[in-house]
Amino acid sequence: MFSHFKIKISLWYALLFTVILGSTLFVSYKIVGIQLKNEITSDIKSKALAIKLALSDKETSEEYSGEHGHGGREGEGEEEESSENREEFGYLNLQLLTDIANENYILFIYTEGDLIYVTNKYESASAELVPFEIPDGKLLDVTIGKKPFCMAYVNESSYSVYLGYELSSISDLQKKLLNIFLIIFPIGLFLSVICGFWVTDRSMKVINRINLIADKITSNNLSERINVPKGGGEINNLIGTLNSMIDRLEKSFAQAKQFSQDAAHEIRTPLTIIRGEIEQLIETESVDENSSRTLENILEEIQYLSSISDRLLLIHTMDTTKIKYHFEKVDLSVLMNDIYQDLVVISSEKHLKTRPDIPENIKINCNKELITRLLWNIVDNSVKYNKAGGSVIIELIQESSNVIIKVIDTGIGIPTEEITKIFDRFYRVDKSRSRELGGSGLGLAICKWIADLHNGEIKVESEQYKGSVFSVVLPT
Repeated sequence: MFSHFKIKISLWYALLFTVILGSTLFVSYKIVGIQLKNEITSDIKSKALAIKLALSDKETSEEYSGEHGHGGREGEGEEEESSENREEFGYLNLQLLTDIANENYILFIYTEGDLIYVTNKYESASAELVPFEIPDGKLLDVTIGKKPFCMAYVNESSYSVYLGYELSSISDLQKKLLNIFLIIFPIGLFLSVICGFWVTDRSMKVINRINLIADKITSNNLSERINVPKGGGEINNLIGTLNSMIDRLEKSFAQAKQFSQDAAHEIRTPLTIIRGEIEQLIETESVDENSSRTLENILEEIQYLSSISDRLLLIHTMDTTKIKYHFEKVDLSVLMNDIYQDLVVISSEKHLKTRPDIPENIKINCNKELITRLLWNIVDNSVKYNKAGGSVIIELIQESSNVIIKVIDTGIGIPTEEITKIFDRFYRVDKSRSRELGGSGLGLAICKWIADLHNGEIKVESEQYKGSVFSVVLPT
């Protein structure tokens, strides 16, 4: 059960990891694209502004040179100096344009309708470089040579300058991120399953330990407790609750056992006295026939109560693990033949056919008194719950290190759904008939306890209205 639970938790952990990782990478994929687009937009705007300022400065410089160029000879030196400045400014402009148009940037310039400059990288696409209708100071996404660009337009003096950035670089970067994701994802998924199983396994160790200890706790071993690990938390609270529950159960079982023992002892003495008085009364001549019959019925009920008292005391003995029983080598063949002789006597009233199949000289190490009680209980039931004219067969089989005792009858049988319950204390299949036949529901529970005490087992195969086969397997 816990193994299945660990696998289930691990798979849920892996699924959760997959959803979180997938969502994180998807959001990252989108954010990277948006962030890069924002940075490119900002960079294009700043570069476009730089170009606009450069062109504006050039126009101002040319106007200034024209105004001061009419001074005659006295201004000739100044005119030469201004010309040098214009050449120098033109060089700086070209250098500025070259610095701007790097890597994925495209720059092309029109003046008076002619294309006078194109970035070297994109000269092959000159035929597609037409003036685009872009509002001054705005950006527009356009396609050049089947490639997307974010484009800005600068109109200053006689120049029409178009500055753009190739957006495919963003998708290229996103593809790289996607490839990295495709590598990381299966590795992460595998590690999440392993880690999930490991974490779950460590968590389940405490529950497994609780399960193992709880499985050992029975009505005969209620003194066992679950150790509380150091620290706090829900597991410790659960262990504390279980220990408290076991404490209450132990007290309740102890009280119930003590009550059954005390009741059996207290009832036994007065029942013995009443039984003796009634037997004496029946034997006197002063009692008429009707009274005698009534007294005999009362005596049967008293004997029934006495048998219950005896069995209650035996049940108390069963629950007391301190008692050590004496085991000795017993000739089971002889013992079963004795039981068979009793079977012949008690089955005569119902005219049952009996047959023994008992090989000689089969011996086992056992407590003779308890094994006798076990055999007698099963044989007695095979007669009580049999049909008139039916049969009872008892067999003894030697099998390697075990012996198998079988009692086969043609009685009323046991319903399939009740077979697992017949060894419970005080359980009776047919309660009305069991009471009529003197059954208390303790006989088979005692048989199972005796079989368990001998490290054996008792099994039953039954079909309602056709009969039952009780099998007792005992080690030699």
